[in-house]
Amino acid sequence: MTLPKQEDEPTKSVVKNELILADGWALNLLQKKNVGYASTCASVGQIIGIILSAVSLILFTSEDFDNKYLAIMSSIRGIMTMKSVFMVWEIL
Repeated sequence: MTLPKQEDEPTKSVVKNELILADGWALNLLQKKNVGYASTCASVGQIIGIILSAVSLILFTSEDFDNKYLAIMSSIRGIMTMKSVFMVWEIL
């Protein structure tokens, strides 16, 4: 058994807080007869969030998507580079 690293603790705290908030939010939104679906709602919401974030990352860095659908101007790369994506998430 290995002990958790100290640098992992802040990440774990954020994840735990997010789970608690999502469960509390689901309990507030659902009617009393549907409270059993709270964990399902939280799980589905996390999956949708992961999919949307991954797809948007791929689309914003895609040259084909930029030229075909956004067509601001023809470019040799997407509207964002991976470097700029990471800079945005670093700020957030």
